[in-house]
Amino acid sequence: MAWIQRLDPIALAYTMGSDAMVNEPFCVWTTTGAYDITISSLTPTASTSFIATGQAIPANTVNFGVQFDTDTDASDGAVVTEGAVIINQSPAASGSPPSCLADNAAVYVNFSEAGNLDAAPADTYVDELTMVIEPR
Repeated sequence: MAWIQRLDPIALAYTMGSDAMVNEPFCVWTTTGAYDITISSLTPTASTSFIATGQAIPANTVNFGVQFDTDTDASDGAVVTEGAVIINQSPAASGSPPSCLADNAAVYVNFSEAGNLDAAPADTYVDELTMVIEPR
């Protein structure tokens, strides 16, 4: 059995002259203490370039990258390929009953400005990441 706890929605604000990025720590609990994780998008790419689509005009898109780490700072974590399994991650909180006393993983999302945000039409861009945790 596996749980993800304390994972919050990721909202980004773009300020001209810089990339838009955020780190979101959370807790993974498994009965085994180790797990595989798959991070996928509403727009499948099977690449390291994820896509957010415009809400006013869905043909408007911006690219972003995702990183994952088994500590609370994923800015230095593994680059995620959309929809690919990242195998044998640990540690996870374990034991019974399920309890996450501290965050033990993080996801980092980065929208580059150059040739991406600075070239995108005005719109609200959205994507939804789905994380699937499988105990090992």
